[in-house]
Amino acid sequence: MIESIVFMFQSSIVRPSMVVAAACALTGVAGCSSETDANVAPVGQSSAPLIQAPLDTDHPFDVGICHGTLNTDGTCTTPGKVARCSGTLVAPNLVLTARHCVNQVVYPASDSPYCAGHFTSDPTKPGGTHVTTAPSVKVGSPAWIDVERVITSSSDDSSCDGDVALLVLSQDIDDVKPVRWVDLRTDLREHPPCDRRVAIVGRGVINYALDPTTLAPVGVDDGNLMRRILRDIPFVCAGASCSAEDITSPPSDVQQLTAGTFLVAPSGLPGDSGSGVLSNIDLDSRSTVIGVSTANTWAHTGQTSGGMAVRLAPHARWIAEAVFQAAKEGAYRVPAWAY
Repeated sequence: MIESIVFMFQSSIVRPSMVVAAACALTGVAGCSSETDANVAPVGQSSAPLIQAPLDTDHPFDVGICHGTLNTDGTCTTPGKVARCSGTLVAPNLVLTARHCVNQVVYPASDSPYCAGHFTSDPTKPGGTHVTTAPSVKVGSPAWIDVERVITSSSDDSSCDGDVALLVLSQDIDDVKPVRWVDLRTDLREHPPCDRRVAIVGRGVINYALDPTTLAPVGVDDGNLMRRILRDIPFVCAGASCSAEDITSPPSDVQQLTAGTFLVAPSGLPGDSGSGVLSNIDLDSRSTVIGVSTANTWAHTGQTSGGMAVRLAPHARWIAEAVFQAAKEGAYRVPAWAY
């Protein structure tokens, strides 16, 4: 999100301790769509492509998320009725994702900047929320597991810093190993990834642009919404000192980030809101989540130019508490990273 933050739904845009001190991460932004009302942003605000990235078969901990009623064939594709996002399996019955994948955002005015929004308190939607470990949410008759409840911060409902959620599943996923590590301690403002490179495993579209004049989406290619991986994405900066160009961000073309977020550079960028920003992606399978991808920035050419993600350190306490509770319910050992 190098330039600034924007969330897209269909054709409208809403402004919308093993500490990894040297984590090398990865990030992405989601492609979600849903109904729009007045100043309420639909569930799944961001839409950013994991541009032409190769298919991924090595990181099945990246799951697909469907918020709403599934199609009769078990797929999740209907525009305007369901939101498609990504998430990271962090424990057998727990998925880390972006809050906007399951919650709507209310803005004080239709032209309010993205960070001026606040999440609604009710994450429910007719049809429920479901996750799949299948390679695609669109083809191959994916099998789904229901989400039993959604856990979010009780103190931060802002559309930027508060865009993090945990999904408690109705049953454990026992055929896929959770991600190796979740870094809840490192302050990325002081300790950016070791080589300033990140990666993302996502399920978004592989080609997506905006018409520079109308800001309508053009050239969309969903690539069957297969799980893909993009490596070597430059890490730019973290915290409120970051800013980015964004042709969709009123009242100017500059979007200022907030304290709880960070930017990654264009270089193809991610796909799928809720995808984990990862480091150590190729180091003995020790993939480490250092953030959650949430939104995109767009250059004046209409091409995606950067991505924004939420830092995990400010959410460490409630995430750890949720993990302990989920482990008790699932009768498994608490992951070491939660201590």
